[in-house]
Amino acid sequence: MDVISTAEVPAGERFAFWREVSSKTGAPFDLRCERQLESRFQAQVGISEFGPVQATLTTTMPHVVHRTHKLIRRADPEAFWLGCMVRGGGTMEQGDQRANLCGG
Repeated sequence: MDVISTAEVPAGERFAFWREVSSKTGAPFDLRCERQLESRFQAQVGISEFGPVQATLTTTMPHVVHRTHKLIRRADPEAFWLGCMVRGGGTMEQGDQRANLCGG
């Protein structure tokens, strides 16, 4: 498994680094977090390849993922993305619908 982490990145550059990593390891999206968390942001992704299938295990501090219509159109139409929250929690919103998620 290849691992990419913010641990060795200078504090002031961590969130920008993670945005760049995220843009290359998943579907196109815009990543955001609270300004006061940017300098101490911590994240890591482990990437494994199984033939044409790529599996990732991502651990991050709280952040927001935003996908516009433009970003969605940039995504590979042949790619299939499946997410499973292992620990913690999150909220997904689409239009006026909202779902609270938890690990498990």
